[in-house]
Amino acid sequence: MRPSSSSVCLFNSQGAVIDDDYSESSTYDVVESAAKASDHNIGSPSHRVHFNLSENASYDNKQIFKEDCAEHWYRRSDFQAFKSSTIISARDVVFFDRDFSGGWESYRNVIERVYETCVESDMETTQVDEDDYDSFVRWVSIKKNRIGLERLVVRSLGKDKIARRRGIVATVLDIQRDFLQEKGLSKERQEEILSFACREISRPSRLFAMHLGKAQVFQDEIFQA
Repeated sequence: MRPSSSSVCLFNSQGAVIDDDYSESSTYDVVESAAKASDHNIGSPSHRVHFNLSENASYDNKQIFKEDCAEHWYRRSDFQAFKSSTIISARDVVFFDRDFSGGWESYRNVIERVYETCVESDMETTQVDEDDYDSFVRWVSIKKNRIGLERLVVRSLGKDKIARRRGIVATVLDIQRDFLQEKGLSKERQEEILSFACREISRPSRLFAMHLGKAQVFQDEIFQA
């Protein structure tokens, strides 16, 4: 992951960085390039959010002193280290799989097929092919260190998530503009419309996360048995 939550690093079979906005490049360091891209994104926001400060509520803190906060909260350098480590881990996965990425049972292809099933579903449940699910469970069990890296090392999945994330932002802005013209809608009805529209777009991610969680539980149950 990059320091900016609005962008993502993808990798090709040689471990080169493939940015969601730029062409493929293998001439720069993964971590350094991610940090530079983050600085660029942070410095030029495309949207602004304003908060009604009068709605703020304050409460007395009786559990921790202000001077202790720095010790208990992650610092900016901590988050940067976490994200840099994630990028390096994803790159290592791509390097490891570069000679085995084309087979039907390969990690990348199994992940792609399971995720594609999630994309095609129009409900909050989906049925994965039995053979694909068995392969999926097997990969999850033997490669637990890859859990959470799927969108970074499987290019098609990462690109789809980028498009859906941008789609949610665009959808919310469009619907909010419509609300300005339709002043008769209650706040509750507006929230329902926004929630439904966003859930439609984000459904594949929820379904894939569900399958990922079930695969881990299923494997743990087998191990305990």
